[in-house]
Amino acid sequence: MNDNQNEKKVVDLDEVKFNANKYVEAKREASEYNKTLKEMFKDTESEVTQYLDNGGQLTYKYVEAKPGFDYKGYSAFLQMQVSRGVKLDEAQLEEYKAQFVKPAASKW
Repeated sequence: MNDNQNEKKVVDLDEVKFNANKYVEAKREASEYNKTLKEMFKDTESEVTQYLDNGGQLTYKYVEAKPGFDYKGYSAFLQMQVSRGVKLDEAQLEEYKAQFVKPAASKW
């Protein structure tokens, strides 16, 4: 066996802590920039796509929300129907299923 395989790597804990602190600081700063950008675009309805000098991209656009589905409510409904002995055909299931679709708000 090679001696290099038996050697354990040693980490400079002070350097690791320094880099971890810098990382936390950078995340906090990025979060503040993100809040500032959101505030600047607040109450606007203009789509923006701009390429930045550093290779990044600024995009602000309207996102059409997909409707959600209340799975818990629908399964509780089906469970109740089964416990009552009610049999539903495909058309009835589709009709009832439509009642459990939850609209979602679109957003910028």
